[in-house]
Amino acid sequence: MTAFPTTDRTDHVLLQCHSDIDPLLPPGRCSYAQVVIRDPAGNVFQVTDNEDDDLGWEVPTWRARKDQAPHEAAQDAARHDVGTTLDTATLRLLVVDHTPAGELSTEASWFVFDGGVLPADRIAALMLPSPRAIDDGRCFTDPKGIRTARVQAALTRLTDPSAPVYLVDGEPAA
Repeated sequence: MTAFPTTDRTDHVLLQCHSDIDPLLPPGRCSYAQVVIRDPAGNVFQVTDNEDDDLGWEVPTWRARKDQAPHEAAQDAARHDVGTTLDTATLRLLVVDHTPAGELSTEASWFVFDGGVLPADRIAALMLPSPRAIDDGRCFTDPKGIRTARVQAALTRLTDPSAPVYLVDGEPAA
């Protein structure tokens, strides 16, 4: 991540979010895609940044670039964080979550997609050091350990073929 000189913590967060644009004119919103990928046992693939313990574990996430559609960002998340490709036809939107701007963050739209179940041969091709490759920063984990409200909502939608759920800051919209 590129750090930009700033005296205002809020500006710094905005600049981190949009490092691909003019840092002096950050936009007011970020778009993110997350993808829920499972193994045949129902465990959920998660990643962490071993360099930053504060980030914790999360499903693969990608900040959409300028003019990038959310499903394309989900494909980038799978390619970058998991090392696999996903067919656009298999991606199903599960959740849309709007998070308002906060003191230290910018407004964001989150799109959570179902990335499907990876068969055992594709999991083996990921070359994870162990079935629970915690030290590698990538592993399949029990879905009960998911901490993000939007991803928890997405997990409940996996077996529900109805329309995606719309959230505001992780809670159902009124």
